[in-house]
Parts: sequence; structure tokens; C-alpha cells
Amino acid sequence: MEGISADPAALNQQNQTLVKQNHLLQSDNDVLKAEVEILENDSSNQFFLYGALTVFLAALLVAFIPKLKGRKRLSEWG
Repeated sequence: MEGISADPAALNQQNQTLVKQNHLLQSDNDVLKAEVEILENDSSNQFFLYGALTVFLAALLVAFIPKLKGRKRLSEWG
């Protein structure tokens, strides 16, 4: 106990240093949480775009595949 309370100025300085370090770590934590949220939103937006692109391509295939087969010619009539 005597060693700890022997120098109150040193304890005060150490306390201030630890408080500053705590504030820095909290701000770093806030920045990292914001980055995680941004990355999660980007990921969900990317899956939405992939789904929309897949639906669009499927619609194009449904529209154009029957036209690729061509029509039967009625050569018997002529």
C-alpha cells in the first residue's frame, strides 16, 4: 500500500494516460464497427444485384429461345 500511494502525481499521470488510451481504443472500436456495417451492407447489396441479373438473363432466354428454333415451313402448299 505504501508504494502505491507514495507518489500521487505519478498515479494521476498514469491515470490520465490510461484514460487517453481508453478514448483512443473506443474511437478505433467505433470506426471498426462502422466498417463492419458498411461491408455487411455491401455484401447484401451485391447478392441483390446478382439475383436481379439472374432474373433478367432468365427473362431474356425465355424470350429468345423459341425464336431460335425457327418456324416450320409449309412447303406442301406450294
